[in-house]
Amino acid sequence: MITAVPGAFGDAFGGLEKAMAELAARYSAEEQAVIADWVTRTAEVLREQTRQLTARGRRSG
Repeated sequence: MITAVPGAFGDAFGGLEKAMAELAARYSAEEQAVIADWVTRTAEVLREQTRQLTARGRRSG
């Protein structure tokens, strides 16, 4: 059985939160918006290309 442990989330991910905040602080809000747009659009391209490859594999297999 899995149970929630109060405060464990912070213990487990506190270092990640701090590291990501330090990384984000290096960029202006405008730069962060450009980065977020690029990541979002890249993920969309990768999903579409994966769909196309999957469909092609089904047709030839």
